Amino acid sequence: MTCKDVLHRRHRLLFTLAGAVYVGTGVGYFTAVKGWTVINSLYFIALVVTTIGYGDHEGDFTQDESTMAFVSIYVLIGFLLIATLFTVAVEKIIQHQERYVAKMRRKLLNAMTGMDSHAEEKLQMAERAEQRALKVQVAGLAILFIVVSLTGCAIMVYQEGNTWLQSVYWLVVTGTTVGFGDISPETDIGKGFAIFYVFILTASFGILVQSVSTLLTHKNTISTLLDVHMTQELVEMLDHDGNGEIQRDEWLKGMLIRLGYVDAEVLTKIMGHFDELPHNDAGNVAIEELLPSARTDPVMLKHIIANKGVKKIELEEVDTENQVLPRRRSPTKKNKIGPR
Repeated sequence: MTCKDVLHRRHRLLFTLAGAVYVGTGVGYFTAVKGWTVINSLYFIALVVTTIGYGDHEGDFTQDESTMAFVSIYVLIGFLLIATLFTVAVEKIIQHQERYVAKMRRKLLNAMTGMDSHAEEKLQMAERAEQRALKVQVAGLAILFIVVSLTGCAIMVYQEGNTWLQSVYWLVVTGTTVGFGDISPETDIGKGFAIFYVFILTASFGILVQSVSTLLTHKNTISTLLDVHMTQELVEMLDHDGNGEIQRDEWLKGMLIRLGYVDAEVLTKIMGHFDELPHNDAGNVAIEELLPSARTDPVMLKHIIANKGVKKIELEEVDTENQVLPRRRSPTKKNKIGPR
């Protein structure tokens, strides 16, 4: 088990403990101070955490300043807890999407470089298989949501005495956390059921929406990767200096765009900014141009260049009055090829 796994487990434990303390505090306050039953207290807490807020609680909070203060703080803490849980869920979804795109990019790179003669065909097959798996997942979640919805409607019809149309209306208002409050459970059995059901309903609806979004996102992402080809426009853009040849750095730029790692417009702006910097005769930018403080501190400049692997550097005399290093031509690095 890695340190990251231990940290995640510790965070889950702390979050679970915080949730238990939150629920326990609410139940203790509302049963002891307001005289509610445990079921009514848990029912109210469930509506707070899911942000449904029917407004069908017992009594009027506005008649008691201490209750208003407690509920205000309690609602804010509940919102922070659910927001934290939502943020973690979104991060998991984003990480899954990034891993999938990275995997497809590696396969696309193999297809482009000829490392695998069937790589592009395999990439197409993998993309279709992933789309089928996601469609099956969405279909399964849709069936689960229908079952959950019918169960809730049945309880509202046979236990609470509502019509099927009223139950469907309640289902939509509750599942989207709008919570008008004109229809809500009134019996202890209905409230006891709602304590767990509102979490199941909102979660199943949210997961279904997320899965549909993931299906569309995967399709658009992979289609974008597969549709980008070495067009005449892209090749002309790669020839940055217009000499009719593609150099190593220009090729790198094209591959980054081709694989979707960077946007072409962003990369063009970055290269344009480099062209605006002062260059020496070799077309390079001296370190002191990027770090103005290095021009007044020869020790810093020596340290920077030494850390880059340059063993020898000749610095001109420093003007002791102005403490400015004159511009100089950057030393040339020679690549030595030999046995390791």
